Amino acid sequence: MHRKENSGFFSIDALLALTLLLVITTSLLHLYEDRRKSAEALGTGLEAKMIGNRLASAINAVYVNGPNFRVEIKLPENVEDHKYWIFSDNSVGLLTVEISSGETVETKIACRNFKNFVLEFENLGKKIEIFWEESQICVVSQ
Repeated sequence: MHRKENSGFFSIDALLALTLLLVITTSLLHLYEDRRKSAEALGTGLEAKMIGNRLASAINAVYVNGPNFRVEIKLPENVEDHKYWIFSDNSVGLLTVEISSGETVETKIACRNFKNFVLEFENLGKKIEIFWEESQICVVSQ
């Protein structure tokens, strides 16, 4: 007769190893998911910052070139599948891009000689015209 004293030992070791492997794999997957979300948020913020800088540069170009100068630009409809709004505050020369995901990015505008404006997501993706009107710069969507 064979003695089967160690027959259950192998299955317990395999079960513990498998459990340990599952715990480590789950931890790594959670870490990967968190890093991916962080990278995605960073990319969204940078794209919004570029949009704000592009609009601020166009406003500054119209300001520097004087009353007979106008610029038309086109901005993307979405920031990485998120809707966004742009609004300004001429009292501090600030342009704000607010993304539907909750992130907000601000850009400084060199001049403060512009009418406050709001560009909502319905207006983005269309041409944005920047021009002088009655000694102030206007930003409108067409």
